[in-house]
Amino acid sequence: MEKYAKVLQSKKYKEDKDLCGYKPVYIIRNIKTIKARSWSEDDINLDPKGYFLIRIYKNKIQAGLVNKKNEMIKIIEGKKATDILHEIIKRKMISRLDHAYYMGIKLERAEYCLKNKKKFIQ
Repeated sequence: MEKYAKVLQSKKYKEDKDLCGYKPVYIIRNIKTIKARSWSEDDINLDPKGYFLIRIYKNKIQAGLVNKKNEMIKIIEGKKATDILHEIIKRKMISRLDHAYYMGIKLERAEYCLKNKKKFIQ
């Protein structure tokens, strides 16, 4: 166990600093491994807060929140997928982890298309 701690300890680690990732990591014996099953977009359940429509508009990515009445009630706009998703989460516009994951995938694809001047279709 001590051998692993030395190998995984960062060179930047200092005793009295609590910085994420700089403390030793201990590997537990007989740790359980979980095999990931295939994921499909069909596995997503509707988010009670609504759904998003994503587009590229005027050289920016827009994610519009649509409520249960099919009314777009808010638009988050930016150039980076992570910035948009962070804003959506911070404003509590999304309530399901699978929905947040799906949004991350779609926003990253929109960012790729924006950077590479490709057409984005959601």
